[in-house]
Amino acid sequence: MSDDQIFHLLQFVPTQEIADNYFKKTFYLKNAIEYREMEEKNVSSSDSNLKFDKLEGKIKNWSILQNCLFISCFTMLSNEDFKTGKLDPQLIKTLDNGNVDNVGNKSARPFITINANNLKKLLNNLKCQVDSYLCKNNLNSSGLFTRKVIYLDKTQYEKKSSTLEQMITPLGQFIDSNTTKISLTCENYVLLEKILKHIYLTKLNYFSGQREYRLGVALDDPIEKKELVIPIINDLSNYVRVHSYEAFSNLKLKDL
Repeated sequence: MSDDQIFHLLQFVPTQEIADNYFKKTFYLKNAIEYREMEEKNVSSSDSNLKFDKLEGKIKNWSILQNCLFISCFTMLSNEDFKTGKLDPQLIKTLDNGNVDNVGNKSARPFITINANNLKKLLNNLKCQVDSYLCKNNLNSSGLFTRKVIYLDKTQYEKKSSTLEQMITPLGQFIDSNTTKISLTCENYVLLEKILKHIYLTKLNYFSGQREYRLGVALDDPIEKKELVIPIINDLSNYVRVHSYEAFSNLKLKDL
């Protein structure tokens, strides 16, 4: 999907109740490292499972700290995916491989969609509310960021990771257990931004079927919780369409 292509968003959610109340009262973001740890613990998922990534939030021997990066992940859909009037069957199959519970078992979860016509208004409003919450609670952070994930083949990914790891080493102590924080100066902050962009927003081509669009908040300091639940003061649920799992195989453009 090209950078200038108009896209809609889709996200599978755990329960119908969550789907029915999406963006109504809360916005939920998950600790990114949980996706890495789930893969390490998971024994039931197939090779085609796209939900878990052992490289999430890390680069070779370095890692972001626990409970510092919180994300909400969506799939991008284009109008071209509905050429026959319905969502492309191959895309349905690919996305369904990622529709699993927290231990990797297939799950008939409902989903929500956000139409491209509503996306900019929704994200602008959501950013205002998220950033206000972070400020009021003295959580120094990136603020809400919204970005497409970049996918690289294994050779490109490893080459870039090696280059960035060499750049990280002078910044501070070696991280091998998610417990050490880099000491920053103004001079190396720009360098760190490049490194974090790779860690936060780059994945192997294996995961490209996800077509991931990521909403996230990166905190300067870790918190005790493995999730970030942000209150929604101004209801945003009118920007969202709710669907049952059964509707997925028959999804039409007009349904978004």
